[in-house]
Amino acid sequence: MPRRGDSDGPPWRRHLRIARLLVYWGLPPLVLAAIFNRVDLVRLQQLLLQIDLPLFMLGLCASPVIVTLGGLRWHVLVRLHPGFRPSLTATIADYWRSLAVGFVLPGSIGTDAYRALTLARQTHHHVAAVILVLVEKCVALLACVLLIVVLLPSQMPRYDRMLADRVGDSSGWVIVALAGAGLALGVLWALPSVKQAARALRLRVLRAGRRVSRHVSAAKGALAQGPRGPAAVQTPRYSATGLSAALVLSVLVFVASAAQVHLFFGAVGHHVALGTNLFVAPLLFVVFALPISFGTLGVREAAFLLFYGLFDVPAEPTLLVSFCGLVGILCSYGVGALLLLRRRRAIQHDG
Repeated sequence: MPRRGDSDGPPWRRHLRIARLLVYWGLPPLVLAAIFNRVDLVRLQQLLLQIDLPLFMLGLCASPVIVTLGGLRWHVLVRLHPGFRPSLTATIADYWRSLAVGFVLPGSIGTDAYRALTLARQTHHHVAAVILVLVEKCVALLACVLLIVVLLPSQMPRYDRMLADRVGDSSGWVIVALAGAGLALGVLWALPSVKQAARALRLRVLRAGRRVSRHVSAAKGALAQGPRGPAAVQTPRYSATGLSAALVLSVLVFVASAAQVHLFFGAVGHHVALGTNLFVAPLLFVVFALPISFGTLGVREAAFLLFYGLFDVPAEPTLLVSFCGLVGILCSYGVGALLLLRRRRAIQHDG
């Protein structure tokens, strides 16, 4: 008689796991292959050999600035926890470590999960830790919307019919893709295995909702009875000052990212207005947050070509700038990995 754990579960779960792995590891090389098939590789090689190294290195120096601004934003939000006052250095170090963890997972799932678990371990309040991560995401999205709304009038040429046609074509393809996805979902929904998976997912969501409700009830009871040690840490107080500071820091993150891309375009010998880079930066952030591929590989390059292509920027310098940004990200992740390894060794030494 097979023991529990010998089986991988029902067939639909195994098929879903296999499909997820195929998309996760197979999408980046497929997208990159399609991109390299459409660009002029000779022109790309020429741009790479003629790159301005001082400007490129200056652009790389913007990466720690971007990460530090993100760490400051996280520090501002963490300090909304009453009674929890971590040092600025410790919070920024945790933020660097979260980036290293997030590289191996799609989108920002790993980064957010690491910060939430670290904060929960420090405050003994899991619900509040998750809420603070969600608040950070909402603040970042609000900064995206503000930048797009403010810069949209200056970045949409009134007489550029070609740009309007491209936007219209893109919208048409999006509508076609959504319609096809709806049709595919309708066909899949008729399969018994899909219905079984949907019922199992619904039960999981309900169980998770019950657990969250129990945690919230326990937190309310702890607040009503007063502090009784680490488990009775209060829920965050969302002051207007703290949220405003986080919003300003989010805008500064996008400004620093746009400045870095501006330097990279200068390094490859192609001028793009700083306002255009600042307009595209929040759009790229939204795409990079999608949990599609590891390290945003493939998705990052496709997003760069899509958005800068709307402004008639050639594909070759755009692709090279995307790779320059990837080098900066890898350097940042490398610093986070070193900090993570150092912390692990410290824990082992203390143990």
